[in-house]
Amino acid sequence: MRKVVWIAFGVLLLQLGFIASYVAAFHQPTPREIPIAVVAEQGLPAGIDTDTADKLNAIDGTPLDARAVASTEDARSLIRDREVLGAYVVSASGTDTVITASAAGSSISAALESIFTEVEASQGRQFVVRDDIPVGIHDNRGLSGFYLSVGWVVGGYLLAAAIGLLVGAPKSRRDAAAQLGIFAAYSVLSGALGALIVTHLLGTFAGHWFPLWLLGTGVVFATSMFTLGLRAARA
Repeated sequence: MRKVVWIAFGVLLLQLGFIASYVAAFHQPTPREIPIAVVAEQGLPAGIDTDTADKLNAIDGTPLDARAVASTEDARSLIRDREVLGAYVVSASGTDTVITASAAGSSISAALESIFTEVEASQGRQFVVRDDIPVGIHDNRGLSGFYLSVGWVVGGYLLAAAIGLLVGAPKSRRDAAAQLGIFAAYSVLSGALGALIVTHLLGTFAGHWFPLWLLGTGVVFATSMFTLGLRAARA
């Protein structure tokens, strides 16, 4: 009975921690230190890119982590490599450009637009937004990858949990090998079918079935084995 009480207490702590962390993070999200590149077009005084980056870093709450780069191409390269999540191009005409990559997170793109709306209003300037790496046409919020991953993780966990509850821990090497084979086969099938849904049925990640299959197989297998390991450690 005491063991059950401690298990219930541990689950309760985990549940409350989950609620507290997610509600705290998403009930009133505040951008913080979003990495961006700052570029000054030709015709502007030397050092204006560095001065602009310093001013952006000095905004209350530090929503941005800005650094000056030499050219727009350098900024785009950094965005593609995920070293920065956006860029701010200062124009001599007074209409600046905010470069975003919504495929890396629509919430980040929206946050950058909101931040620069306030910045430009305070300086009497204007800006246009250019989404250099947009989300797919069948994934307008950029969340398909997240939910695909969650589905794979849940599948791997449920398989290991169900086998543990209905069959029990392996009692011999032969039983362990049999369960390992089931996990492996299930992982391959789950990864393939999950990737098939998002690439061929829904068209979210068209043309990427094979790498997604490999990724899904690894995620499901790792999750099921980790769950099995936790159960064995508890036993």
